[in-house]
Amino acid sequence: MNGIVDHERIWLEPNCEGSSIKEEGRTWCCDPVYETCPECGVEPTEYVRADIVDRRLREAADHIERLEAALASETKEVAHWFALAQENLTRAEDAEAALPPTCGSRPVHHQRASWRHGSGL
Repeated sequence: MNGIVDHERIWLEPNCEGSSIKEEGRTWCCDPVYETCPECGVEPTEYVRADIVDRRLREAADHIERLEAALASETKEVAHWFALAQENLTRAEDAEAALPPTCGSRPVHHQRASWRHGSGL
């Protein structure tokens, strides 16, 4: 190993008039030691290594893909149960419509008039 450490993050000092950039150039540190400039409010700039950002973006995309697949699966199952419930409701409504009419709690019986031939009426 050559003694060079590849830091995961670095911070650059604020790029403003109040910093030491004029004489030394903009400095960086592997720890967040720089404070926000009290004169102008510019904050230090944090950089994260590109390979770390890429890995985290891939992990997030994979996680989102798994969540979307789970949601699609659950949506299909909910749609299935909803369709069954709708079918059962339709059957119940059809069965109710086929029942004889009621008057209060007693069924109403329709009686047919009986006609006799030759009754003379």
